[in-house]
Amino acid sequence: MLINMYKKKIVVFMLAITTILFLFMVTNVSVNASGIGSNSTGSSSITINPSHVTLLGGSGTSIAYTVKLSSGSTWGTTINTVSVPNGLTVTGLSYTGDPPYSGTFTVTASQTITPGNYTIQLSATGDDPSTSNAILYITITGTTSKNGVGTSNVTLNPSHVSLPKNSETSINYTVKLSSGSTWGTTINTVSVPNGLTVTGLPYTGDPPYSGTFTVTVSKTITPGNYTIQLSATGDDPSTTNAILYITITNKTSTIPLPTTSPPATANIYFPTGSLAVYGYIGILIILISIIIGFVLAKIDALNSYNKKIIKYLFIFEIISGIFLLTDDNILYSTAIFHWAVLLMYVLVFIIIDYLLFTKKELTKVYILSFLASGLLFLFLLGDLFLNLPYTSFQSNTNISWPYFFGFGTTAISTFGISLAFTIILILNNFVMTGTLYYLFKNIDQIKKLW
Repeated sequence: MLINMYKKKIVVFMLAITTILFLFMVTNVSVNASGIGSNSTGSSSITINPSHVTLLGGSGTSIAYTVKLSSGSTWGTTINTVSVPNGLTVTGLSYTGDPPYSGTFTVTASQTITPGNYTIQLSATGDDPSTSNAILYITITGTTSKNGVGTSNVTLNPSHVSLPKNSETSINYTVKLSSGSTWGTTINTVSVPNGLTVTGLPYTGDPPYSGTFTVTVSKTITPGNYTIQLSATGDDPSTTNAILYITITNKTSTIPLPTTSPPATANIYFPTGSLAVYGYIGILIILISIIIGFVLAKIDALNSYNKKIIKYLFIFEIISGIFLLTDDNILYSTAIFHWAVLLMYVLVFIIIDYLLFTKKELTKVYILSFLASGLLFLFLLGDLFLNLPYTSFQSNTNISWPYFFGFGTTAISTFGISLAFTIILILNNFVMTGTLYYLFKNIDQIKKLW
C-alpha cells in the first residue's frame, strides 16, 4: 500500500515537471508572438566572417553571416545588401527569419573590375532592424588571365584542427584542375586572423599539385574559433575558397611542436573551451533522464501505469515536435533533411499514441514504441556527436551542442528551441527505458508473438 502511494506520487511529480517545462516553452512562444505588427519589436546586429577578403576579377568567395537579437522580442527580420559596387555581384540574399539565424552568401567579382578597395554593406530590416550596417571589405588585386584556360579547386587535410596557444601544425593542400587545360596557378591565403601565421605559401604550379603549409599560433592569441581562407589564382583560378577551421584552446604549449593530423575516422565531436559547458549540459540531461527512466521502470511506475503515463509522454513529445517544425527557421532553412525526419517521427508518434489510447493488448505497441524512441535517441546522438551532418553547418565547428543546449545564450540557439529539444530528449528517454524494461520483464510473452 505504501509502495503504491509512492509510485503514484513519483508519476504525478514527473508529469508536473514536464508540464512546467512545456508551459515555459509556450510562454516563450507567446512572448515572441506579442511582437506581431508593423512596429519594430526589437533590434538586431549582423556579423560576417570573414569581414575582409582579397579577390581577383573573375573569382568569388563565400561569406558567413549571423543575425542576432540585440534587444526586444524576436520576429520576422530580413537581411539584405544596402549597397553593392559596380563589378561585384552578391547572391544568396535576401533571407527572412526570426533572429538569431545564420547563413552564407556569395560575392563574385567580374572579369573587368578595376583593382582597388571596395565595400559591400548589409543591414537587417523588419521587426528587429539592425542598428548599424555590417561592412564587408573587399580588395581586388588584379584579374584572372583573360586567356584563362580553366578552373581549379583547393582541398585541405585536415580541414579542422584544435591547437593550444604557442603551437604549430602542418596542413596538407591539393590544387586539382576542375575544368579546361592546366597552366600556371598560384595557391595563397586570402585572409589570416591576427595571432595566426602561415608559412610555406604562396606556391605556383600547374594543377594538379600538392604540398604542405604551416600554421603557427602565438602565445597571446585569445582562445576561440578562427578561419583561414585559401584560394588559387592565375590561369586556373579556384571558384570558391578553401577554409581551414581552427579552434584555439586555453592550454599553452611550452615548446611549439607540429601536431599530427587526427585519423580519418576521428570524427566524433565535443565542444571545447568556453563552449564545453553546452556539451556538459547535454551529457548531464541525457544521463539523468536515462537513469530516472530506469528507476521509474524498476519501481514499476511506468509498468503499472503505462496506459496512463506513456501515452501522455508521447503527447508532450508530439507538441514539442510540432513547435520545432513550425518555429525553428534554422532547422527548416539549413537542415531540411533533419526537418523531414522530425516530421516523420511526429507522424509516427501520433500513430503510436492513437494505438496506446485504443488498444487493450499493448505488447506489440510497446515494441513499436521502443523501436521508434530508440531510433530517435540514436538520431539525436548522431546529430550531437557528428556535428549536425547533412546540413549547411556541417563544415563549421561548435554548432551541434550549442544549438541544442544553448537556451538563447549562443547566436545559433533560442530558449524555446533548446527547451523543445530538451523536452523531446527527456520524455523520449523515459519512453525508451520504460518500454525496454517492460519488454525484458515480459520476454516470454514476446517470444510467443513470433
